[in-house]
Amino acid sequence: MRSGLLAIPLDEAFAQAVEDDTCPLCVMLKTLELRVAEYVTGPAMMEPDFRTETNSKGFCNKHLKQLLEQNNRLGVALILSSYLSINKPFYPHTKRTGELNNTCFSCEQIDKGFVALTKQILVEYKDTPTFAPLVKRQKYYCLPHYNALISEYNKLPKKIQKAIPDFPSVIGTVAENTRAKLETDIKTFCKSFDYRNIGKALSEQEKISIENTMYFLTGEK
Repeated sequence: MRSGLLAIPLDEAFAQAVEDDTCPLCVMLKTLELRVAEYVTGPAMMEPDFRTETNSKGFCNKHLKQLLEQNNRLGVALILSSYLSINKPFYPHTKRTGELNNTCFSCEQIDKGFVALTKQILVEYKDTPTFAPLVKRQKYYCLPHYNALISEYNKLPKKIQKAIPDFPSVIGTVAENTRAKLETDIKTFCKSFDYRNIGKALSEQEKISIENTMYFLTGEK
């Protein structure tokens, strides 16, 4: 898969995240997933090398469903037909059959693109004057993507870390503020079931504090 298809303008993703009050890396991940699904169901599916790779790696449940959402039923059918034919028989059961659900072509491509993007965020934060303020304007980082950024930061050479020493605190403060707000909201939600609080109205965010907390912890809505 061409690396250019996995490249996403960081400033656009971060600007959209501020507007939508969501995690910028979630925005990028959603774009990556869409691009990979479009690629898989596009002209690439007719390329022998591509089909060999998808026959070998297959797709996870999530990304199979995303392929169907591309409205190319014939393309998906051709991919699945080839996959079933190449990987037969399922009985007698073989080691190969037992490994079929362990890999996913889309997951591999998305993971590769996502790691490259997290590294690029740190490079842009250090080298592009207009990007650092955009990072500092963010209102939200989900826990998995906050961890991903910190992990990449910790892998940087000490010299580069010293050039952007504020990066962990910039994104960490946002993540901690989100955690604290969710804690308050979900505790208020729990207390609303106490008979002493009958009749007390909940805010909209308190009403959906369970869903908000699950998104923060998993990065998935």
